[in-house]
Amino acid sequence: ARALRARRAVVTGDTLRRMGLPPGPAYSQVLARIRRARLDGRIRTDEQERAMAEALVRRRVDTARGALLD
Repeated sequence: ARALRARRAVVTGDTLRRMGLPPGPAYSQVLARIRRARLDGRIRTDEQERAMAEALVRRRVDTARGALLD
């Protein structure tokens, strides 16, 4: 567990911004979900971390676009 705490996350707020996530509370929510997944062992590699971030960002951006179209 100590090694996981000392390890830096691959995905940062800057990463989320580049993926198209608008600034706001979603940043901390996405980053917390990724951190929990790492600590729980559901994701183990940097690639899995990026893939999870992309999926979460895509879901949030798609939901926001849908709300605008309604």
